[in-house]
Amino acid sequence: MKNKVIHTTILTLFLNGYSLASSYAVVNGEKLTDEDIKPILGMFHKAETFDQLNENEKIMVLDQSIERKLIIQNAGEKKFEERDDFKKIVDDFKKRLLIEFWMKQKMQSVKVNDEDIKSFFEKNRDKYPKEAKLEEYENEIKDAVKMEKFQLLVDETLSKMKKDAKIDFTGGVKVNYK
Repeated sequence: MKNKVIHTTILTLFLNGYSLASSYAVVNGEKLTDEDIKPILGMFHKAETFDQLNENEKIMVLDQSIERKLIIQNAGEKKFEERDDFKKIVDDFKKRLLIEFWMKQKMQSVKVNDEDIKSFFEKNRDKYPKEAKLEEYENEIKDAVKMEKFQLLVDETLSKMKKDAKIDFTGGVKVNYK
């Protein structure tokens, strides 16, 4: 009961304009900041900022952010990050994140111009209704062309990377990249 009163008091003070130096609360000595609230805000609300929420939504976001902070604190006390199984999961996640960033960088480098769109439309004219106009399908075509160019770029890049890499096959099966 005492925790509920403290929790409600903190939320009420905040909602009435009280701010603790760019933090929303202090949980066991740690400030609850925008960075702590962002994951909850993003999962449950269309609002981009905390201030765009109504009072009930603010209370819900703060409560869930506090719960998240408490779980993280508790997990830290249990020293999960020192466990081998935790380290393996983090390492795997890091590798997947590296791949995702690499792919995103490649996708951002792909450019599609009006000529690419027009050429695609003309080459695939038989796949569209006779009376179809390029403008009706322009966005769809742009996406398709971008994906084609992206796939070609990735294939070419990986092919070059394989040719340039020193790969020693040790499992009995060989792949010829040259």
